[in-house]
Amino acid sequence: MAIPGQPKPEAFLDNGRVVEEGSQGAVKTPLEKWSIGALKGFEMALQDLKTQGYTFQFRDIVKVTCIGFQRQSGIGKTGAAKDDMIRFAIEPSRP
Repeated sequence: MAIPGQPKPEAFLDNGRVVEEGSQGAVKTPLEKWSIGALKGFEMALQDLKTQGYTFQFRDIVKVTCIGFQRQSGIGKTGAAKDDMIRFAIEPSRP
């Protein structure tokens, strides 16, 4: 959800799917709400912050940036093709 008084976050979308900047069909789009979906890349970014000694506190402001994709190949447990893992950078700050 966007923070009141702050610019809306933006993502590059192609038919409603997040794509990398510069991809064919990518359109920079302001977002009201969003869902991250599979969270492995997000969890890895959080773990990276923890190893650097950062602990979150109430009212921390967090900037989450998609920094790319890790392509997956093969078939998952459900028999469907595996989804790409979205990679994130997380920048916390305290007001």
